[in-house]
Amino acid sequence: MSKRLLHALPLILLAHAAAAQTSESGPADCRRPAAPFVPSGSHDSIKTMKDATADLRTYFGDMNTYIRCLRNEYNRARAEAEQIQAQWKDAQARFKAR
Repeated sequence: MSKRLLHALPLILLAHAAAAQTSESGPADCRRPAAPFVPSGSHDSIKTMKDATADLRTYFGDMNTYIRCLRNEYNRARAEAEQIQAQWKDAQARFKAR
């Protein structure tokens, strides 16, 4: 596989994740968390702000898990592409040696 394709893999995976965003899932069944409600703060009660704080902590934890999942999927895809590249080079070498 060419270096161009290897460099394009992150963009390909990102596009795949963006396309899957509407279904809230992506590659390898990574689940993107829904964005939480963020109050304006100007007229909200202390309870609303505390509830939002808890929701945001959960959201950011879930988002970090989602990002790790995408990173792992990227690494798996890259390893697969490199393996296919090696197989193709071997096939080409065997073909040329005939």
